[in-house]
Amino acid sequence: AVLKQKLQELQMLHLNTCRELEMSERMLKAQTSINKDLNAEIGDLEAKLKGSNNELYRKLDDYETLCAKRLQKIHTLEAQVKQLLRRKDRRMGEAQPADNGEDAANDSDAISVASLAASE
Repeated sequence: AVLKQKLQELQMLHLNTCRELEMSERMLKAQTSINKDLNAEIGDLEAKLKGSNNELYRKLDDYETLCAKRLQKIHTLEAQVKQLLRRKDRRMGEAQPADNGEDAANDSDAISVASLAASE
């Protein structure tokens, strides 16, 4: 009788242990599935981030190139303005009050300045 009772207790304990094992296995499968989904999502987000970073670096390079071109244009225009001012200063030094040639020179300077503005 004692052995029968002990056997029944062990069978019940074994049955409970088997149920817990099955439940743990199901939970492990569910967690594995969740981990796979999360890893796939992480991979997608990393790829998207890398693509975004590449696009941003490309845009940055484009802006740097544009700024370099604009800076070069500024230097060119500054040099042209200095050149025109030097010409004007030289003409002012050589100026003859009633000379019609000076008006023609001023007109050519005005044309040069207008062409500079148009080239922008």
